[in-house]
Amino acid sequence: MRIHEIYDITTVLGETRHTKSELAVHKFSEETFVIKRIECKDEQHANDAFEEVLKIKSFRHELFAEIKNVFIQWDEGVSTFYLYIIKQYMKMPNLSSYIKMYQGQRLIPLSFVERVLSSVADILFKMAELNLIHRAIHPGNIFTNEIKVRVSDAVPKSILSDIRSCTAEDQGKVFNYSLLIVAPI
Repeated sequence: MRIHEIYDITTVLGETRHTKSELAVHKFSEETFVIKRIECKDEQHANDAFEEVLKIKSFRHELFAEIKNVFIQWDEGVSTFYLYIIKQYMKMPNLSSYIKMYQGQRLIPLSFVERVLSSVADILFKMAELNLIHRAIHPGNIFTNEIKVRVSDAVPKSILSDIRSCTAEDQGKVFNYSLLIVAPI
């Protein structure tokens, strides 16, 4: 079964050279999810990333956005493997938009900053206890409102370690990448 047979894609949320995130509605349950598609350099890379995401998928925490499903799909059109991660959709703004709202106008309330930082630290420590590392903590992956904080989008090590490698769509090209990576000490 192909991804578009199961989900209706409604919006592209973001796209990089190797990844694409889309808002999607499940055709049968009508639930809304985020689908992250990650291009893998070969079958082994896809399998390694799949195994890592399965470990992250097993992590349960009230402040961590649940991974609902993960699978690998071969795309004959571009002759490449894609890792698909189906994630819980956060119906609240991310921290980036919250920061922009306050930028240049006034100070962000200390109680809000403390709540966000303590929530993120709690998740990172719980993950570290299970030998899991989040690898992609940044304001775009922290969702918040006045009441709660949720963290999303833990990235597999194999994806980050191969981010500079060429993929099927980029053979022979050289790139410059910049990533913001934060992990527990």
